[in-house]
Amino acid sequence: MADTTTRSTSTTTADPNGATSSPATTTNTTDTPALVPEAAPRFDTSSANATYYANLTIDSFSPIIVYDPPMSVDTGAWHTPITDSILSEIGPLSQRDWHLGTYMRSEMPNATILFFFEGSELYLYGDRGPSYGAFSVQVDSGTTELRSAYTPAQPIGGSSLLDAVRGLSEGRHKAVVTIAGTRTGLVEGSGFLLDYVVVRQNVGTGQPKISDVRGADLEKLGSWKTWTKDEVTVQQGQNVTQTKTIVSSNAKGESLTYSFSNATAVQVYGTRNATNGAYSISLTSSSPSVVGNTTTYNGSFPCDFPDRTNNLTSCEWRGSVLKHAAANLDPAANYTLKLENTDDSPGGRIFDVDLIRTFGGNGVVLEPGSLAPGGSGLDAGNGSSGGASGGGTQNGALRADAVGSSFALVVLVWCLLFRDGFGFGRL
Repeated sequence: MADTTTRSTSTTTADPNGATSSPATTTNTTDTPALVPEAAPRFDTSSANATYYANLTIDSFSPIIVYDPPMSVDTGAWHTPITDSILSEIGPLSQRDWHLGTYMRSEMPNATILFFFEGSELYLYGDRGPSYGAFSVQVDSGTTELRSAYTPAQPIGGSSLLDAVRGLSEGRHKAVVTIAGTRTGLVEGSGFLLDYVVVRQNVGTGQPKISDVRGADLEKLGSWKTWTKDEVTVQQGQNVTQTKTIVSSNAKGESLTYSFSNATAVQVYGTRNATNGAYSISLTSSSPSVVGNTTTYNGSFPCDFPDRTNNLTSCEWRGSVLKHAAANLDPAANYTLKLENTDDSPGGRIFDVDLIRTFGGNGVVLEPGSLAPGGSGLDAGNGSSGGASGGGTQNGALRADAVGSSFALVVLVWCLLFRDGFGFGRL
């Protein structure tokens, strides 16, 4: 429901009867900054009821977001930094400061972007400039609002706020963005570019702790018969790298199951590229007051373009994206999360995961925007319990390999700082 919905005043409502689209502000500053995958969220609270809220970032590359027509080399409906050849006023679009280095851009009228989210506020971020035009945003069955991304000058740097929807009832909502293109008689372009989405959602009363299951502990969770464990180091946004363990299987029906309690929200992260396929995520509970649900996603992304070779995994973003999220959970209920590879493509496609994160009364409190150094919400004793048992002792604790890596990094920096004194900087 959206009875009290309000709109941001920092973006421009496109006037269908106007001679031109009024220029919107070109500032990129915002109080809802994007967070790289797996980073600790920023919390804020309402003093009236002591409710805590967190900002959830959904990148344009996330399988939670559905594009229609689908991303395809054949249709050319959507462009990414790999396929985009259009230059902006200040250089190639791919060289701009995009979140995670990705975006989705289209100039096709009536092309749509659809996604479901849980929360009370929604923020859309993308590009503005002379090549962009009108678009509409509808949340649930509310009024379809017409907006414009046109500005006479191209902004410099990162993304701009395109639209904000506030005052939604806390819960699950559906958002649809439709490209309107260039309207007759108006000085504007035809394009639309989405960089990322930020959702503000309720995560309970009292600042929640974070309990993570990652690394080798993911192997303890499921029926993995044919699985692969890969250690990879990926770039997590600007000047941030992280080494992680990705567990994957290309066999249909393979799954992992994670049981947890005392939680208000859960998130699942993993990779996305052309080797990935369809997967489903179900969340059930033994509590009679909780209604279970199953969601199916398309985790594939067509990175294997005809004019490129050996590029099945050469997507723009090689690291994590949000693959599922649920909020407004009952902390008194016991939950079971099942992740399953449902793809039936010939030869099999991959389903993978590198992190399951729950918010609730167990775990640790991470600094806003920081990346968890490792650890697990699993009980070290049996490897089957959720964050409700053991998360507070292990989650967020530095492991031996992380400590070793940190020590090696310190030594490397020390050597670089003093290399001239030891003759390292001279041939």
